[in-house]
Amino acid sequence: MPTTSIRDLVIHEDDLVVATHGRSFWILDDASPLRQVSAQMSAADLWLFKPARAYRVRPASDQGTPVPMDEALAENPPDGAVIDYWLKEKAKGRVELEIFDSEGALVRRFSSDDLLPKTNAKDVPIAMEWVHDPAPLSAEPGMHRFVWDLHYALPKSVHRSFYGPAGVWSLPGNYSVKLTANGKSSSQTFTVKMDPRISTAEDGLRQEFVAASRISARLGDVAAAQERAEELQKQIAERKAKAGGKAEVSAALARIAHKIDEVNGAPGAEEFGFFGLRLPDGEPATCTELLQL
Repeated sequence: MPTTSIRDLVIHEDDLVVATHGRSFWILDDASPLRQVSAQMSAADLWLFKPARAYRVRPASDQGTPVPMDEALAENPPDGAVIDYWLKEKAKGRVELEIFDSEGALVRRFSSDDLLPKTNAKDVPIAMEWVHDPAPLSAEPGMHRFVWDLHYALPKSVHRSFYGPAGVWSLPGNYSVKLTANGKSSSQTFTVKMDPRISTAEDGLRQEFVAASRISARLGDVAAAQERAEELQKQIAERKAKAGGKAEVSAALARIAHKIDEVNGAPGAEEFGFFGLRLPDGEPATCTELLQL
């Protein structure tokens, strides 16, 4: 906050709103951990705070030029479920965070030793100051905040870039989170609520979830096949080099390589047709859009 006079403080549900004199108003997002600080927490080796309810809100679609860095502004609240935890000492092994649905099925797993991709500055049309790559869970002592974006994980063979795609969006409902570190675990429950501006019925949301889950699986199949095709092309190139210029062998390998290119040259995952599905506004839905429903 700037050094300025504070004229009013208002607690709105789990947020603290601060009004200043001529310097806008500021919000301390999710102050719920402050309400849970206790002597028991201070004495524990690890502590998982009960998350505030999260809202399934679609990110803004503004594609305009980012605000200049010299413009006065502050970060918007994070999109997703905010999970706060505390470690008394640095974890000797990995720290793990697991999200489960109301039936106890695993939705997402995060670890402090996750290898997360970094955005290449050459792949984005904006300054890197505006790119926020995800960070793994921290295993350092102290207070930490982690945000689950309310999406399921992508298939292992699908690599997410700056432009997507994202995993399947989770349904509104009750969830639980489990923190594990230094051989000890702690669990809490929380609720994911629908965007109050959306009136889609529960059955409709579930139909979207099922469709997106199927498409996500197909994206995984396509990506795995593309990786296999690339590996086969490398093997063919190696065989050609070892063929020593033998015409018959080279011709046979060239035919195989051509067939692989024909299959691998089919439309990519994000270029598939709309499968007869449409978005709420009536426009055909691409795979990426369906995954974000």
